[in-house]
Amino acid sequence: MELTLTTDGAASQTSWEIIPQGGGAPVWSGSGYANLSTVIIDQCLPAGCYFLRVLDSGGNGMGAGGYVLGVQGGGRIIHNAGDGVFTSVSQIAGVSGFCLPIGTDQVVPWRCDVETWLPSDFIQVQPNPLVSAQYGTGNQTDDGYQWWFFNPDGGYTRRIFVSHATASYQFPVGAARCSYLRFSDLVTLPLPQDVLLNVRVRSRVNGTYAEFGPACRLKIDVAGQCPLTQLVNDINSPYHSCGITNVVLNGSKRLYAQYISGANKYQFEFDDINSSYLRTIASTSTSLLLQPWATLPLQYGKTYNVRVRASFDNGASYCPWGLACTITTAAAPPVASSRVMQDLVEPSSAVQFNLWPNPNRGEVFTIEASGLSEETSRAELFILDLFGKRVYTGQVPVAGGAVREILSLDGRLPSGVYLVTLQDRSTQQVQRMVVE
Repeated sequence: MELTLTTDGAASQTSWEIIPQGGGAPVWSGSGYANLSTVIIDQCLPAGCYFLRVLDSGGNGMGAGGYVLGVQGGGRIIHNAGDGVFTSVSQIAGVSGFCLPIGTDQVVPWRCDVETWLPSDFIQVQPNPLVSAQYGTGNQTDDGYQWWFFNPDGGYTRRIFVSHATASYQFPVGAARCSYLRFSDLVTLPLPQDVLLNVRVRSRVNGTYAEFGPACRLKIDVAGQCPLTQLVNDINSPYHSCGITNVVLNGSKRLYAQYISGANKYQFEFDDINSSYLRTIASTSTSLLLQPWATLPLQYGKTYNVRVRASFDNGASYCPWGLACTITTAAAPPVASSRVMQDLVEPSSAVQFNLWPNPNRGEVFTIEASGLSEETSRAELFILDLFGKRVYTGQVPVAGGAVREILSLDGRLPSGVYLVTLQDRSTQQVQRMVVE
């Protein structure tokens, strides 16, 4: 074994010990190092399972100091260099420690030690031939990989198993699909942001786990890598929103922001530069319905600067604001007769828009809609990928305000998630479609 220890300016407060998980006296320990120094300590340990505890008698951790525990020539077990931010004890939370000898499963090199991840990113283990050989054979739920994410200083620890049966459809079909893991798949106890974590992984074949392999370090760096968004600024897009004019405020118009992968909330800011008006409002999607808001409603015949920013933690924190766009609201509607006003407030029939099969294989699917304008003979149909790129444009016939059309894509769409938009002169409906 090899322990590399970097001390802070109060090294006399630092000590460490490795103890058996079953209890008993430490099998390896040390203290009494010089201030602001790096020492490497070597010792052989028998096979077994242990806890590493790094202690600070001053109760203020090691600051910019830290430690790395590993096997000589065999990889890291705990990587906590330059991150001695703890109080009295630095130790993996719970009953988890480390076992010897360590396994061989490890993160692919190009995704190991990356500290600039976004919540929407993914990680991959080097596919193990023993796991791959089980693809399509026998029970598909007991072969795959278990991921272990933990903070060496304590607090966060999380394990998740991905099998051939539960692998995400968003990765390539085949024996290696279960080697991928999207960070957003950790819905329960999601990875904390802006915290240095370790990740180790082990394979499972026919229900039997191997030992965890070498550790990598990672960080979800939203603060440093936060992407910007703004209103969609593409006149060829059905979602074009930047610079538009004559915007009605009766609940029939939406503004659309550029999609950010992994973001789960968007905040819109409206600023009338000619007055003191400033209004922010959040949405769980990239669109915002413009209607008479109860608080600080938009005014008729005004020009507003609009900025948008995204959040990856449901609004607890936001990325910086993106570029501003202007919108100009429509003039106030004329006073109508009582009969016309009655017609305006009477609710129209709700638009129903469905498509199936969903998920599908990107070959043939059926579109059905009702409640469209009976004055419309054809409706526009768009299909966009999640980057906002239009991958299909066409028209479908409308009869009596209804659509029923079978659309053939001939397998042209790769696997993924798409937004199918049906638009006539008075409404726009969007459905998500999954292509397997």
